[in-house]
Amino acid sequence: MKKLLLLSFIFFSFYRVHAQYSGVSLEMHYPVVISLGELNYSTELDGVIGGTFEFQFTDNVQYNFGIDYTFDVFQANRVLEYSEPTKIGLMQNHFDLFSKLRFIDLPELQMKLQGGFTTYNYSKGTPNRNYNGFNAGTGFSYTASEQLYIFTNYSFTNAVLKNNEGYDQDKETYHVLRIGLGFNF
Repeated sequence: MKKLLLLSFIFFSFYRVHAQYSGVSLEMHYPVVISLGELNYSTELDGVIGGTFEFQFTDNVQYNFGIDYTFDVFQANRVLEYSEPTKIGLMQNHFDLFSKLRFIDLPELQMKLQGGFTTYNYSKGTPNRNYNGFNAGTGFSYTASEQLYIFTNYSFTNAVLKNNEGYDQDKETYHVLRIGLGFNF
């Protein structure tokens, strides 16, 4: 992970865009679970890697909005009564609308508000359990150059597993902090 971030940083440090900003951004981040709310299927969750593809519809001085897709990969320990913990995987997919507000006094700093639909399932030795729900979050980014920015954001996720009759079977909540690098194209 560290090598991938370092190579990406070096590549995009030398990458120059001479055209106008396209509205497309790519982000790589490390998801840190700061709190597990209601969680039924695992007892511990560790972040592995995450990424975001973002398209900004506007390019205004102070306020902008757009859409993004974010994924977070986690590794969890599943503990059943009278058994050893089992490592399982989890990949969350977030489809969001966002708005960004640039501070007039400090134009390098932006605040982002986002919210949308979340879907994920557990894998690696578990039955297929698809969860659907919503997420909401906020964060800040600091523009280091025309193409490169660093960011951190917080996200709350609430999702449920429905049974065949459409009733809630399981409910899970996550509180995740993301820290990473973003690249504008």
